[in-house]
Amino acid sequence: MSKSKVELDEEMGIYLGQINTCIHEAAHGCGALHVGVGLQYIEIGLDDISFGRVMTPTQILSDGRIAYPERGAFVSACGIAAAQVYHLRRGGTGHDLTKVREWLASIEDADKIERKILWKARTFVAKHKSRIFKVAHALQDQRRLDGQTTDRIFRGTEEVIVPRRFLDAVGMMQSVRWVDTDVGLRAFKYPVGDSTN
Repeated sequence: MSKSKVELDEEMGIYLGQINTCIHEAAHGCGALHVGVGLQYIEIGLDDISFGRVMTPTQILSDGRIAYPERGAFVSACGIAAAQVYHLRRGGTGHDLTKVREWLASIEDADKIERKILWKARTFVAKHKSRIFKVAHALQDQRRLDGQTTDRIFRGTEEVIVPRRFLDAVGMMQSVRWVDTDVGLRAFKYPVGDSTN
């Protein structure tokens, strides 16, 4: 017995939500590896597909300041960049921007540095699309990736094949409207140009 169109739409909406979260978190994780701050793990929620997090170590200097604030800001900015470049849901980007500003709060010319970091993050996310998608797909399959596994995937020493379904879903992102329903976040397809996130 085949599924009705409504069931397929709901299934695809759930799948798009997973991919959305995985790409967002993979961008943070790949950004951490790129700037060398270290990565402990990336994970997405087991029940709530719109939840994810990346854990990186924070180094505190002897005077109480955070070491390498620009690197921490870059990692946070990669989530914002992924949402912009890949037409992801904007959820989480407000928190990411707050984190960018917290990282840079003690730096002179923080506004100028923030703009520069946001641009660098956008360039990085666009340039490393295939690497980020590989990490995102592995994250979708495993729900949690340790830093070493993520590093091997990012560097290309552990092969991950991203399936066509994943890539097709990414292509749908710009024509999706995200709606928070009583059963959780769902995606609904709209004609291109008529979507809001």
